Amino acid sequence: MVEGDFTNFEGTWLIEQFDKGKRGEDGVISGEESKTTLWYLVDVKPKVWLSVRLVEGRLSKEIKTNLSCIREEPRE
Repeated sequence: MVEGDFTNFEGTWLIEQFDKGKRGEDGVISGEESKTTLWYLVDVKPKVWLSVRLVEGRLSKEIKTNLSCIREEPRE
């Protein structure tokens, strides 16, 4: 965090994959499909009192925008 509406803003991204099938010797999962979940954990402290719903709503909107921009970024 460089500047903004918070005195503290720390976040962590976690990627978790759940495999429902069996992994073969070649590392490929057979059987049912797998599922990947992306978690974003954030600890924020606003400079002034703000309602939790207001902060959650704003963060949710910003995260969606950021992820959309990442998806659209050209790959090399």
